[in-house]
Amino acid sequence: IIGVTESGWGVRCMKHWLKRDTKYIPIPGSEFDIEEIDTIIFCTGYRPNVSMLEPSLRNSFTTSNSNKRMRIPDGWKMKPNPLTEEIGDIEPIYQVTPSYHVSAFLYDGMAISNPSMMFIHQITDNPLIEIDARAWLLLSYITGKTEVPSPEEMERRNFEDTMRDMDIYTLRYDMDKAYAIAVDKAYYDAGGDHWTYDVNDPRTQFLQKELNIHSTGQLGERMRRAGYPLDFGTRDEGLTKQGMDIVNFNEMSTYARYLEDESTAEWRTFRDVERPDKFWSIFTGTKAIPFFCRWLDIELGDPDILRKNALSFELKNKPGRASL
Repeated sequence: IIGVTESGWGVRCMKHWLKRDTKYIPIPGSEFDIEEIDTIIFCTGYRPNVSMLEPSLRNSFTTSNSNKRMRIPDGWKMKPNPLTEEIGDIEPIYQVTPSYHVSAFLYDGMAISNPSMMFIHQITDNPLIEIDARAWLLLSYITGKTEVPSPEEMERRNFEDTMRDMDIYTLRYDMDKAYAIAVDKAYYDAGGDHWTYDVNDPRTQFLQKELNIHSTGQLGERMRRAGYPLDFGTRDEGLTKQGMDIVNFNEMSTYARYLEDESTAEWRTFRDVERPDKFWSIFTGTKAIPFFCRWLDIELGDPDILRKNALSFELKNKPGRASL
């Protein structure tokens, strides 16, 4: 695709040769138009590939945030966190790079330079629900239910999000070189055995929860703009019960990867959680049940997996009522 037709309801295409190194070589004189198109959806796979788009259309999505700089207001100070006591208030560099939470050249998935060009992507640890909410939001913009902001307003809102991100330790570390240097020095002074590497340390857990609440609140704000039928709350008002459930699930998922029992470390994966009943559907409240065996011992393609799992769960909870 190299552009839009004069009618505004079609696309202009050009044929290309695809070389082995995945480079597309245009074929001069091969242009053709496709008219009366309502929507184009590119399904690009697990690793996004939008090389089929003309550069001016894809650059908003593919250009790295490192190409964007945002100036931090004079006198700004970071919200205190457990690291503040150790490294103090670090003055930021003159200009910072937006975090991965802010796509510098997009707003809510719309290209700031051309809002008709939209992308659906995921940044939180909850890809399925986030992608669904983002799809609702873009549909809301397309149908006019939600007003498309001006490019200037998009830039302003992205700047506001960048300032919010600067208060989150994990995000600021990647955004602000001055802060990263101070944090690295603290790690070095601790001989590589800093408390931030200990997932059992309450200070580390505080920083992890702070990031999770921030990310979930940002997703909740997109849900509200979209009129999505689920409410996680917002960063200003606080999270709803469902929003906090997601935060807690994310934390338990993280700790399941790191807080291993040495006696089971050889076979246990993050899916072999000891208390799966601590995870439940935020829609129905239905709790998860344990596997009938170790995750690594499950035979792929076994058509009886669900039956075995259900019966195994019943056996454990109601002896004598079921058998495999």
